[in-house]
Amino acid sequence: TLPIDPDLSVALGSYEVSLLQLTSGFQVFQQAGNRIEPYVIESIVTQGGQPVFLRQAPTPLNVYDVARASMMVKMMKKVVTQGTAKRADFGRPAAGKTGTSQNWRDAWFVGFTPDYVTGVWVGNDNDRPMNRVVGGDIPATIWRRFMMTAHEPLAIRDFPWLLPDPAPQSEPDPRNGYYETLAAEFARVAAELEAAGQPPAAGPAQPTEQDLPY
Repeated sequence: TLPIDPDLSVALGSYEVSLLQLTSGFQVFQQAGNRIEPYVIESIVTQGGQPVFLRQAPTPLNVYDVARASMMVKMMKKVVTQGTAKRADFGRPAAGKTGTSQNWRDAWFVGFTPDYVTGVWVGNDNDRPMNRVVGGDIPATIWRRFMMTAHEPLAIRDFPWLLPDPAPQSEPDPRNGYYETLAAEFARVAAELEAAGQPPAAGPAQPTEQDLPY
């Protein structure tokens, strides 16, 4: 449901999509950059067992570079083991991302293993704020309990297609100069304020979950 030509703010999640679309997007990472159209009905049979409908196996469509997908999966695995989704960890290789909208109206966690992709959303139907529920709390817990049951008959395995990390760049990142200059300017202004007897402005409040990098 995203517009054909979205604003740059799309990277910050400024457009709404359904949980099905969101979960389908994460499946691209799970499938090494391939997309599979989601569907609901796989087959229909009569009471006597006669087949009426059988969906043909969908053909994966490559939409994302496998090397970048590998890096994304490795980053999102750390979200589960070290980041905001520790409550989703159930002892198997898994990756995912938490999310919390403004005023705690929506909280979600979408995660995946090599076998399943699952998305969990928590919120009020009337779009009213919740009691400070975040994605790494109730949604991650629901996800963990569901995935534990779903994986009971399956062997533990990691993503077999993950690639080695890229080699360090031989040349410095050209953006470093910009950030170094910016840091120097901040330091200069702070020094001038201190010399003038003016304390620097207070720093920002502690970041909420939606402000964190993962």
